Amino acid sequence: MVDLDWLIPVLIALAAILYASVGHGGASAYLAILVLSGSPVLLVKSSALWLNMLVSCIAFIRFWSKGHFSSNVFLPLALCSVPAAFFSAGIRIEETLYKSMLGLTLIIICIPLYYISGNENVNTKPPSTSVLAITGLLLGGLSGMLGIGGGILLSPLLILSGWSGAKEAAGISALFILLNSTAGLLGSHTQAMESIQQPHLVIYLVFALVGGFVGSWLGAQRFNAAWLKKTLAFVLFTAGLKLIFGES
Repeated sequence: MVDLDWLIPVLIALAAILYASVGHGGASAYLAILVLSGSPVLLVKSSALWLNMLVSCIAFIRFWSKGHFSSNVFLPLALCSVPAAFFSAGIRIEETLYKSMLGLTLIIICIPLYYISGNENVNTKPPSTSVLAITGLLLGGLSGMLGIGGGILLSPLLILSGWSGAKEAAGISALFILLNSTAGLLGSHTQAMESIQQPHLVIYLVFALVGGFVGSWLGAQRFNAAWLKKTLAFVLFTAGLKLIFGES
């Protein structure tokens, strides 16, 4: 078997560039990369969350500084999603089931992601606080179990539902990802501490840091968001199929 360890940090950097440019942390991509590379599943979730926190923090600062954020939409979502992510992070999932759930999630979210326009919605109308709270609860629970920040699920929902524009959704999702990833790490603190002690993670974080800064800069320079999201959809679809139908 060919040793592709050198390729992993490069793929992580590329994923960080792509995701940060649209306000995401990239956990779903990091999960796919690390799982497919043969990393232990128990450490994959925590490692992806460390990377997710770093990149989403950079992305949030970028979009928030440009005024692309809505506290009225964000607060009800976060207040319910964070505790849900914390408690669901400790749920253990059998490895084959975990790969299938992750693969199916990636395939499902790539469909709306492919059709989302890069333009801002002119007329947006946030739902009621109760709807946002229930949405946050569901996304937080799923995020904790799968080891993702939930932003890649939240962004399509916000935009397709007309709850916010594309750039505002990016700012909301970035902070949503950061808080849920933190809650997920706290909820699985044992695995989190074990993963941070892995020598490879330091290298991954450095590459993710560089990718996050580059991606944020590209996003600020009006990177073609429509093309980007179609590319991400293709990558997620391919990774999802590999996780579901690939060898265990």
